[in-house]
Amino acid sequence: MPEFGQAAEPPDRFDAGLRLSKRRFASGLTCPKRLWLETHEPNAQELVGQQIPTVLLEQGRRCGELARAKWPDGRLVGDGRIAVFDLERAARETRDLIDAGARVLFEPVFLRDDAVAIVDVLERLPDGDAWRLVEVKQTTECREEHVADVAFQLHVVESCGLVVRAAAVMHLDRDCRFPELATLFTTTDVTDSARAMLDAIAPAVHTLSEMLGGAIPDTPIDVACVSPAPCAFKPRCWSGVPEHHVSTLYMLKKKDAFAHHHAGRMRVVDIELPPAKKKPSATWKIQWRQQESLQLERRIVEREPLAAALASLAYPIAMLDFETVQLAIPVWPGCTPHAQVPVQFSCHLLASPDAEPRHFEWIARGADDPRPRIVEALIAACRDATTIMAYYSAFEQTCIKRLAEWVPEREAELMSIHDRIVDLLPIVRDHVYDPAFGGSFSIKKVLPALVPTMSYAGLTIAKGDVAAAELYRIMFAEMPDSEREYVSDALLEYCRRDTEAMVELHRALGTMAH
Repeated sequence: MPEFGQAAEPPDRFDAGLRLSKRRFASGLTCPKRLWLETHEPNAQELVGQQIPTVLLEQGRRCGELARAKWPDGRLVGDGRIAVFDLERAARETRDLIDAGARVLFEPVFLRDDAVAIVDVLERLPDGDAWRLVEVKQTTECREEHVADVAFQLHVVESCGLVVRAAAVMHLDRDCRFPELATLFTTTDVTDSARAMLDAIAPAVHTLSEMLGGAIPDTPIDVACVSPAPCAFKPRCWSGVPEHHVSTLYMLKKKDAFAHHHAGRMRVVDIELPPAKKKPSATWKIQWRQQESLQLERRIVEREPLAAALASLAYPIAMLDFETVQLAIPVWPGCTPHAQVPVQFSCHLLASPDAEPRHFEWIARGADDPRPRIVEALIAACRDATTIMAYYSAFEQTCIKRLAEWVPEREAELMSIHDRIVDLLPIVRDHVYDPAFGGSFSIKKVLPALVPTMSYAGLTIAKGDVAAAELYRIMFAEMPDSEREYVSDALLEYCRRDTEAMVELHRALGTMAH
């Protein structure tokens, strides 16, 4: 059985050998070494658990099905009979369908020695001699990387002899609301912007293809290792990098961090911060506190301002945390594509500093609209609280605002909860730094550093993305009742740990402040 929240299948549904797909091509542009490792070591330990989450695969398939409905006469290459493409056979079938006069093809395959393109939709234009290429995305906007995907597909298709006169990205319309799904998709023409990229595509394909046929490249570490997300192979490539690398300095741009790195200033303590102004910024203060903590090799606590911040919090205090699902295709009235819908919460209520907390929780276990029921449970849980505390409160406040829009008869009570929320994160960030934070103020870093007896280790579900995927499963997937109960219990434990963590962090901060 795959791990919680993960798919049992790899990102590509075909064995491309050393050929470049659009996903591989994008990976190679980011880092040639990453592409080489992903291609030559597809079963590497670092890639275990890196599969596309099942929830995203299912939503992607559903989006594809709904998009194809726009072309009722379209022909699906392979006719959906096989789960894994035989590329050679699919390419021959594509050519046969084109020669037979097919007007619209879904997932046609175009094969070269160095690249493969599987196009979402290929539509024959009225003159019969040229085509329109459509890339389907389950986002609510057309992004630059989507245009780059189209450009790669365009390069491969045209090099196989077809004339393509138009190209577009078909994506979800952020203004569509269930149940009116007729406007679920909108289309953005990207013909000119994709063609503007073509001159760079061909040499890049050639260079990356040649690289894959040789030894592993010696690519230096750089921004791509950590941004926009850490590379799976980072631990292997960073084996000689010192602890507290400059890239972990709070709010330092990654481009600037690696400029320091390549100049030999590899650690946070190697950087000389600019002199403080008369009124130094909050960011400068946090960076200064981080540097001092690392230089002294101990925790820094600014006790008096921390004590003042804590003293402003009136009891009873409710610690609140939500978990949400984001459905590409909305299923509940008024919801838009990818709207974050709260479907679970945990709340610990502290009547006084020394009181034992009372716990409240709620979770959705089926596909029925969860919003009215979670609203009633939430209002009851927070009714007696003077202060409501969250960690990164913008998330909880946004969730509550959306619930107030969706359940307007409870708007007053919900906005009362919204207005009582205080954020614990800046109370930590503005007054405390511990070397174990590693430049991050996420609760999963802060908790074990400040409360060593508590962490997320050992939980059946210990990551937010996995929790979101499993919530989707217990709500929409078919499964035995025993499995649904087991997964639900694991999700309740995970969410409960978040609010337990806030209780213990609040107490630990109080101890530090005195």
